[in-house]
Amino acid sequence: MSGLFFVIMFLGLLPIAWAIPFIGILLWCWITFMSPHQLVSGFGSGLRLNLMIAVVTLLGWIFWKERKRFPLNTTVILIFFLTLLTTLSTALSMAPEISWPLWERHIKTFFLIFMIMAIMHNRVRIQALVWMTVISIGYYSVQGGLIGIASGGNSHIFGPPNSQITDNNALALAMVVVLPLINYLRIQSERRSVQLILLGSMALSIIGILSTYSRGGLISLVAMLSYLCLKSNSKRPA
Repeated sequence: MSGLFFVIMFLGLLPIAWAIPFIGILLWCWITFMSPHQLVSGFGSGLRLNLMIAVVTLLGWIFWKERKRFPLNTTVILIFFLTLLTTLSTALSMAPEISWPLWERHIKTFFLIFMIMAIMHNRVRIQALVWMTVISIGYYSVQGGLIGIASGGNSHIFGPPNSQITDNNALALAMVVVLPLINYLRIQSERRSVQLILLGSMALSIIGILSTYSRGGLISLVAMLSYLCLKSNSKRPA
Protein backbone atom coordinates (compact mmCIF):
# COMPACT_ATOMS: atom_id res chain seq x y z
CA MET A 1 0.00 0.00 0.00
CA SER A 2 2.82 2.44 0.81
CA GLY A 3 4.33 1.85 -2.64
CA LEU A 4 1.01 2.55 -4.35
CA PHE A 5 0.52 5.76 -2.35
CA PHE A 6 4.03 6.95 -3.25
CA VAL A 7 3.52 6.30 -6.96
CA ILE A 8 0.16 8.12 -6.95
CA MET A 9 1.77 11.09 -5.19
CA PHE A 10 4.69 11.09 -7.63
CA LEU A 11 2.42 10.96 -10.69
CA GLY A 12 0.40 13.81 -9.21
CA LEU A 13 3.54 15.96 -9.10
CA LEU A 14 4.47 15.37 -12.75
CA PRO A 15 2.04 17.99 -14.14
CA ILE A 16 3.61 20.56 -11.81
CA ALA A 17 7.07 19.61 -13.11
CA TRP A 18 5.75 20.09 -16.66
CA ALA A 19 4.29 23.52 -15.90
CA ILE A 20 7.20 24.71 -13.72
CA PRO A 21 10.44 22.97 -14.79
CA PHE A 22 12.48 24.16 -11.83
CA ILE A 23 10.05 22.24 -9.60
CA GLY A 24 10.82 19.29 -11.84
CA ILE A 25 14.53 19.76 -11.13
CA LEU A 26 13.83 19.69 -7.38
CA LEU A 27 11.73 16.54 -7.76
CA TRP A 28 14.42 15.00 -9.96
CA CYS A 29 17.11 15.73 -7.34
CA TRP A 30 14.90 14.29 -4.61
CA ILE A 31 14.47 11.01 -6.49
CA THR A 32 18.16 10.90 -7.46
CA PHE A 33 19.72 11.78 -4.10
CA MET A 34 17.30 10.21 -1.65
CA SER A 35 15.87 7.31 -3.72
CA PRO A 36 12.62 7.42 -1.70
CA HIS A 37 11.05 4.80 -3.97
CA GLN A 38 13.54 2.29 -2.56
CA LEU A 39 12.18 2.88 0.93
CA VAL A 40 8.60 1.87 0.19
CA SER A 41 7.11 -1.57 -0.21
CA GLY A 42 5.33 -2.71 -3.35
CA PHE A 43 5.88 -2.12 -7.05
CA GLY A 44 7.01 1.50 -6.69
CA SER A 45 10.62 0.48 -6.10
CA GLY A 46 10.87 -1.08 -9.55
CA LEU A 47 9.71 1.92 -11.58
CA ARG A 48 12.15 4.14 -13.49
CA LEU A 49 11.02 7.33 -11.81
CA ASN A 50 14.21 9.20 -12.76
CA LEU A 51 13.48 8.67 -16.44
CA MET A 52 9.88 9.84 -16.05
CA ILE A 53 10.78 13.07 -14.27
CA ALA A 54 13.72 13.71 -16.63
CA VAL A 55 11.53 13.47 -19.74
CA VAL A 56 8.74 15.59 -18.23
CA THR A 57 11.16 18.26 -17.00
CA LEU A 58 13.03 18.43 -20.30
CA LEU A 59 9.84 18.77 -22.36
CA GLY A 60 8.46 21.31 -19.91
CA TRP A 61 11.65 23.35 -20.22
CA ILE A 62 11.57 23.21 -24.04
CA PHE A 63 8.01 24.59 -24.12
CA TRP A 64 8.52 26.94 -21.16
CA LYS A 65 7.89 30.59 -21.98
CA GLU A 66 10.83 31.74 -19.88
CA ARG A 67 13.84 32.82 -21.91
CA LYS A 68 16.34 29.98 -22.26
CA ARG A 69 19.67 30.71 -20.60
CA PHE A 70 22.61 28.35 -20.53
CA PRO A 71 25.97 29.44 -19.04
CA LEU A 72 29.03 28.97 -21.17
CA ASN A 73 32.15 29.04 -19.03
CA THR A 74 35.22 26.95 -18.29
CA THR A 75 33.38 24.68 -15.85
CA VAL A 76 30.61 23.89 -18.33
CA ILE A 77 33.13 23.17 -21.09
CA LEU A 78 35.16 20.86 -18.84
CA ILE A 79 32.04 18.95 -17.79
CA PHE A 80 31.03 18.63 -21.44
CA PHE A 81 34.42 17.18 -22.41
CA LEU A 82 34.33 14.89 -19.38
CA THR A 83 30.99 13.58 -20.66
CA LEU A 84 32.52 12.95 -24.09
CA LEU A 85 35.56 11.28 -22.56
CA THR A 86 33.35 9.04 -20.41
CA THR A 87 31.35 8.02 -23.48
CA LEU A 88 34.45 7.39 -25.60
CA SER A 89 36.20 5.32 -22.93
CA THR A 90 33.02 3.28 -22.46
CA ALA A 91 32.72 2.62 -26.19
CA LEU A 92 36.32 1.36 -26.25
CA SER A 93 35.95 -0.69 -23.08
CA MET A 94 37.16 -4.30 -23.06
CA ALA A 95 34.22 -5.25 -20.84
CA PRO A 96 31.17 -3.47 -22.36
CA GLU A 97 28.70 -5.61 -20.40
CA ILE A 98 30.06 -3.92 -17.26
CA SER A 99 30.89 -0.48 -18.66
CA TRP A 100 27.64 0.44 -20.40
CA PRO A 101 25.38 0.03 -17.33
CA LEU A 102 27.81 2.27 -15.43
CA TRP A 103 27.82 4.74 -18.33
CA GLU A 104 24.03 4.86 -18.31
CA ARG A 105 24.03 5.62 -14.59
CA HIS A 106 26.61 8.37 -14.85
CA ILE A 107 25.31 9.97 -18.05
CA LYS A 108 22.03 10.64 -16.24
CA THR A 109 24.01 12.52 -13.62
CA PHE A 110 25.73 14.62 -16.28
CA PHE A 111 22.39 15.35 -17.90
CA LEU A 112 20.96 16.46 -14.56
CA ILE A 113 23.93 18.78 -14.07
CA PHE A 114 23.36 20.43 -17.45
CA MET A 115 19.64 20.84 -16.73
CA ILE A 116 20.41 22.40 -13.35
CA MET A 117 22.73 24.93 -14.99
CA ALA A 118 20.08 25.75 -17.60
CA ILE A 119 17.18 26.22 -15.17
CA MET A 120 18.42 26.99 -11.65
CA HIS A 121 19.93 30.40 -12.39
CA ASN A 122 18.64 32.69 -9.63
CA ARG A 123 19.07 32.86 -5.86
CA VAL A 124 15.63 31.50 -4.95
CA ARG A 125 15.99 28.42 -7.14
CA ILE A 126 19.55 27.74 -6.00
CA GLN A 127 18.50 28.06 -2.36
CA ALA A 128 15.65 25.62 -3.02
CA LEU A 129 18.11 23.21 -4.66
CA VAL A 130 20.42 23.38 -1.65
CA TRP A 131 17.50 22.70 0.70
CA MET A 132 16.38 19.73 -1.39
CA THR A 133 19.90 18.28 -1.39
CA VAL A 134 20.24 18.73 2.36
CA ILE A 135 16.85 17.19 3.06
CA SER A 136 17.47 14.23 0.73
CA ILE A 137 20.90 13.22 2.05
CA GLY A 138 20.37 14.74 5.49
CA TYR A 139 17.55 12.27 6.08
CA TYR A 140 20.09 9.43 6.10
CA SER A 141 22.61 11.51 8.04
CA VAL A 142 20.21 12.30 10.87
CA GLN A 143 18.73 8.81 10.83
CA GLY A 144 22.21 7.30 10.93
CA GLY A 145 23.18 9.53 13.83
CA LEU A 146 20.11 8.56 15.83
CA ILE A 147 20.65 4.86 15.11
CA GLY A 148 24.30 5.20 16.10
CA ILE A 149 23.36 6.79 19.42
CA ALA A 150 20.58 4.29 20.12
CA SER A 151 22.86 1.33 19.40
CA GLY A 152 25.80 2.71 21.34
CA GLY A 153 27.92 2.71 18.20
CA ASN A 154 27.29 -0.96 17.43
CA SER A 155 25.25 -0.34 14.28
CA HIS A 156 26.60 -0.37 10.71
CA ILE A 157 24.80 2.19 8.53
CA PHE A 158 24.10 1.62 4.84
CA GLY A 159 22.15 3.61 2.26
CA PRO A 160 18.87 2.69 0.51
CA PRO A 161 19.03 -0.48 -1.62
CA ASN A 162 19.64 -0.27 -5.40
CA SER A 163 20.90 3.32 -5.20
CA GLN A 164 24.21 5.08 -5.73
CA ILE A 165 24.64 5.46 -1.96
CA THR A 166 23.82 1.88 -0.94
CA ASP A 167 27.45 1.17 -0.08
CA ASN A 168 28.58 2.51 3.29
CA ASN A 169 31.55 4.30 1.70
CA ALA A 170 29.36 6.09 -0.86
CA LEU A 171 26.84 7.01 1.83
CA ALA A 172 29.56 8.38 4.10
CA LEU A 173 30.97 10.51 1.28
CA ALA A 174 27.51 11.89 0.47
CA MET A 175 27.00 12.77 4.14
CA VAL A 176 30.36 14.57 4.25
CA VAL A 177 29.59 16.55 1.08
CA VAL A 178 26.27 17.72 2.55
CA LEU A 179 27.84 18.94 5.82
CA PRO A 180 28.99 22.35 4.46
CA LEU A 181 25.59 22.79 2.78
CA ILE A 182 23.86 22.31 6.14
CA ASN A 183 26.26 24.83 7.65
CA TYR A 184 25.55 27.26 4.80
CA LEU A 185 21.81 27.05 5.42
CA ARG A 186 22.42 27.53 9.14
CA ILE A 187 24.38 30.71 8.49
CA GLN A 188 21.84 32.03 5.99
CA SER A 189 18.80 31.35 8.16
CA GLU A 190 17.39 34.24 10.17
CA ARG A 191 15.30 32.05 12.48
CA ARG A 192 17.00 30.88 15.65
CA SER A 193 14.91 27.71 15.74
CA VAL A 194 15.99 26.74 12.21
CA GLN A 195 19.62 27.45 13.09
CA LEU A 196 19.42 25.15 16.11
CA ILE A 197 17.75 22.38 14.09
CA LEU A 198 20.45 22.60 11.43
CA LEU A 199 23.19 22.67 14.07
CA GLY A 200 21.72 19.54 15.65
CA SER A 201 21.54 17.96 12.18
CA MET A 202 25.25 18.62 11.70
CA ALA A 203 26.06 16.93 15.00
CA LEU A 204 23.92 13.91 14.14
CA SER A 205 25.45 13.83 10.66
CA ILE A 206 28.92 13.50 12.14
CA ILE A 207 27.73 10.59 14.29
CA GLY A 208 26.01 9.11 11.23
CA ILE A 209 29.24 9.28 9.20
CA LEU A 210 31.13 7.54 11.98
CA SER A 211 28.36 4.92 12.15
CA THR A 212 29.02 3.89 8.54
CA TYR A 213 32.43 2.59 9.67
CA SER A 214 33.87 3.87 6.42
CA ARG A 215 37.58 4.68 6.63
CA GLY A 216 37.30 6.88 3.57
CA GLY A 217 34.36 8.63 5.19
CA LEU A 218 36.40 9.24 8.35
CA ILE A 219 39.30 10.75 6.40
CA SER A 220 36.88 12.92 4.39
CA LEU A 221 35.13 14.02 7.59
CA VAL A 222 38.41 15.09 9.21
CA ALA A 223 39.38 17.00 6.07
CA MET A 224 35.97 18.69 5.82
CA LEU A 225 35.83 19.68 9.49
CA SER A 226 39.38 21.02 9.27
CA TYR A 227 38.42 23.09 6.26
CA LEU A 228 35.28 24.46 7.94
CA CYS A 229 37.24 25.36 11.07
CA LEU A 230 39.93 27.03 8.97
CA LYS A 231 37.38 29.10 7.04
CA SER A 232 35.58 29.99 10.28
CA ASN A 233 38.78 31.16 11.98
CA SER A 234 39.85 33.18 8.95
CA LYS A 235 36.71 35.32 9.25
CA ARG A 236 37.26 36.20 12.91
CA PRO A 237 38.46 39.74 13.58
CA ALA A 238 42.02 40.02 14.89
